[in-house]
Amino acid sequence: MTNRGLAIVNTGPVDHDDTIEDIGDTAFARVWRGARVMQELGLLRRAAENLEAAALLAGSDTLETAVLTQAAGLRLELGDPQLAATLYDRAWARATPGSPQNLEALEGAARSWLATVEPRRALERYRELVVALGTGAPNAARPGATQAAETIDWLASLVENDAPARTFTWDAPLGASLLIAAPESVRRAFDGGLALRIFSDQDVVARMPMTHDGGRVALEIEISVEHLEIGAGLVVALRPASGGASALELRVEARGGDQSIKRMATCGAANLEERGIEDERPISSPPERLRLRLDYWPASRGVASRLSCRVWQGEGLAPPLHQALGSPEALSPGPYELVLAGTSITSLGSLTEARMTLRKIATIGLATRDVAASPLELAHQLFANGDFAAAYER
Repeated sequence: MTNRGLAIVNTGPVDHDDTIEDIGDTAFARVWRGARVMQELGLLRRAAENLEAAALLAGSDTLETAVLTQAAGLRLELGDPQLAATLYDRAWARATPGSPQNLEALEGAARSWLATVEPRRALERYRELVVALGTGAPNAARPGATQAAETIDWLASLVENDAPARTFTWDAPLGASLLIAAPESVRRAFDGGLALRIFSDQDVVARMPMTHDGGRVALEIEISVEHLEIGAGLVVALRPASGGASALELRVEARGGDQSIKRMATCGAANLEERGIEDERPISSPPERLRLRLDYWPASRGVASRLSCRVWQGEGLAPPLHQALGSPEALSPGPYELVLAGTSITSLGSLTEARMTLRKIATIGLATRDVAASPLELAHQLFANGDFAAAYER
């Protein structure tokens, strides 16, 4: 079994072909053999699809376990750990407890959930694996539960530290943690939150000085989108205080169309393609509530750094879309700024506008950094709080 840079338990190889070979000329056999041909030709996606179809035709739990495990392995090789984890989970549910097939499916599920940056589910599977290792037949290829227990301790520490350590809301007058660069774009809303009116050519409208200790980072925003025109939007980004490109960012913006817009809610990093959701909708769409969360996990215990994105949408904030973005560049410890910015698009020929209310920002792994506000920034803060007379005096 291949170790793809993750902390795993070697459960020993299982030859599923031996399980399947003597099955005659059934519909299941024809689909499975077609999948093997596809795999030999290098058509791994087609092979995985055929194996998933074969699982529906299997006449026994043993055959279904075998083809689901093979399909899961191909999905993992194709870079789709979320689907791989789901298939491994199905194989685990079908396999005899304590059997080599059961252990292989459990280990594959744990490895795949970890690759999708789902430490809670990975932890559950590793705990099941320890139980299975204790009940299965002795196998010299298995090192026992020690390695799994070490992995469980590591995952448990990640899960325990999953709650936001700091949450910023704006129910009270804006304080010194938020430095405003564009007072025409930022004000405290009457019902709490930050009312934002951002044009497409704007960059930073406000910033929050932060520091990072080099560990994991989570960045979460909750926002009400009231009006969104093509090319406009909000970017919440973590940028080095010394300047340069964003290290991590969350974006809510609109892209092209005639009578409709493509509303994007995405997460991204400096070296990775952004991921998230996109919806085609009329320009005059009603307000909508969104919640975005980006999780960064630094490299540790032989596991490459990971980045994941979750997007909740709608008034009920239904279960989120969850996507793994891959392995980002390492975040160095030091001073950063959490900036609120526009999309900085100047090629549209005209200005477009976004109006939103930012309800909260929640973080893990970031601490506020004291920076003295300039006289102009103090005046901007008073203006955003609605104290126009005091702002004028400044």
